[in-house]
Amino acid sequence: MSNYGLACMILDLVKKDFLSDITSGSSLERIASGTSSGNTSVSGDSSGSDDRGSVFPGKDDSGKLISCRENVVLESLETKELSQIKIVNQSGGDNIKFKYSSGDEFDWESGRDLGKGSFGEVKLFTLSDGKSVAIKKYPTWKFVKDEQKLITGVRDLSKSSNECEILKKIDEKCGPGEKEGEKCIRSCDIVPAQCIKSLKDINVFSINTELPASTAPGYSSREWPMKKNYSFIAMEAMDGSLRDYGVGQKNELDKLESDDDKRILLDKIFVNVTKIILEVAIILKCLSDKEYYYTDLKSDNVLYKCDGQKIIIKLGDIGGLTTEENLNNGKYVRTYYDPRVDGRWVPPAAEAALRAELGEMPVEDLKALAGQDGVPAEAPADSDAVKQALTELIVQQERRWISNLKYYHVYLLGYLYIELLKDIFGVKFGQESLKNYTNSTPNDKKIRKDINQFMGDIRENFPQDYLFTADYYNQIDCNRSKKNNCIGERFSVLIYEILHKTIVSQLELSDKGQSEIEGTKRKVSEALDNKAEPSRRIYLNRELIKKQHEYSFRYKDESELIKVLESFINKTNDDERGEEY
Repeated sequence: MSNYGLACMILDLVKKDFLSDITSGSSLERIASGTSSGNTSVSGDSSGSDDRGSVFPGKDDSGKLISCRENVVLESLETKELSQIKIVNQSGGDNIKFKYSSGDEFDWESGRDLGKGSFGEVKLFTLSDGKSVAIKKYPTWKFVKDEQKLITGVRDLSKSSNECEILKKIDEKCGPGEKEGEKCIRSCDIVPAQCIKSLKDINVFSINTELPASTAPGYSSREWPMKKNYSFIAMEAMDGSLRDYGVGQKNELDKLESDDDKRILLDKIFVNVTKIILEVAIILKCLSDKEYYYTDLKSDNVLYKCDGQKIIIKLGDIGGLTTEENLNNGKYVRTYYDPRVDGRWVPPAAEAALRAELGEMPVEDLKALAGQDGVPAEAPADSDAVKQALTELIVQQERRWISNLKYYHVYLLGYLYIELLKDIFGVKFGQESLKNYTNSTPNDKKIRKDINQFMGDIRENFPQDYLFTADYYNQIDCNRSKKNNCIGERFSVLIYEILHKTIVSQLELSDKGQSEIEGTKRKVSEALDNKAEPSRRIYLNRELIKKQHEYSFRYKDESELIKVLESFINKTNDDERGEEY
């Protein structure tokens, strides 16, 4: 494949997002679609072989996304059956005993541990009929900690972040049928769950609780251990989480010795991870269309289940669900912080308070919130003009964010993509954990730099002849052969585009960015009209993409991202004869 053909392929992928305002039939449109006169032909496999079949692993919709055990299906209680689990008593005040309608009785301590964290623990139980159920125990309170992570008190969560309360509100919107009602989210592929009650209809239980050793000086611990309130929910049993998938794929890669075997698995990984992100994006769109948001999106909370050879993906951890009102007011659980809103929690009516708050901030903090795009090029770094320009940019984007909360789902999908790739290839994004990275409010300039570093670090894991673009703006040509399907190169292009359009804080193209991109577009058009050398056109095409990344801004909603992912996967899937597109 020629350099120019590659540049055309890249622009064909992104033109719907970046070049939507190009007049049909214009010289720039011809460049983007690869139909311009003088265009170097786009070649197929250099060997001339056409017997490779599809380059898309798992092409069939029922094919494997994640390795499933042959003919093994985890049979779980159905949604209507979950409500038949009751709590009959507490053995000694600590151990809860459950009863299922079939007559099964089992206690909490008999379950197999699936996971444990600050917001509860989950165990798996197998009933006498062979069906399984997952039960989560969670506190209706939490420890309050200071900056040193020392306990200073206890906060009541009985009315907020309470999964039984969330389930109750979901049921209120669903009506008598499981998936009825315009705002019912039961159809959105969230893990079915029911709050477990006692035979007397009680759903809160007091259990002896130990106080951790990390208490702040002056905090009285003489009353501990003491009884604190917990609740339980029954959930559909799943096979694992995307965290499990990432770790499993890394282990598989590490075991392989043959470069040929590694190339085959790498191709499958890039296709499958992208299909997973697409599946999750569709679920999030379903939720936001019904005015719900899943704010605690991370690989631990995305679950999968094997149904024969078919993979079912669902969102777990009901506590990650929240409403538009709570998202606007900052009352939600999250792992990854969005610099667009987190830390300020400014409702629409509080614009004056926001302006006052911004007026007290130093210029560097304002830049971190707004990105570099809004800074007037002619203004001194410490001038009032800079502060005013940045303040206006932040306020405008705050209005835009509040009017379209789907931006938040887009942001979280970008970090889920990063998290999966990070786990599989054992590399970092930035120099700290992803949670700390987002909490440190990196500006967009740093984010863009870290994307490039991340992609380069991923490339270090691959066989030398596996083409994966570590330096996006200096592409390596990939000639299709029996040994190399060029999947790595193609998907590296996609990953660059997705990350630049999801995790940045910028919500719209700035005036400065618009000016520079339009200037580069004119140069591309002039080069085509003047029949410049192919090397010149290649250079300008890449400069255009570089500018679009430098001033990138988020997809406005999940639909934009879904469209890009579906288009890319379909193109790869349709390329059955090994021809470049």
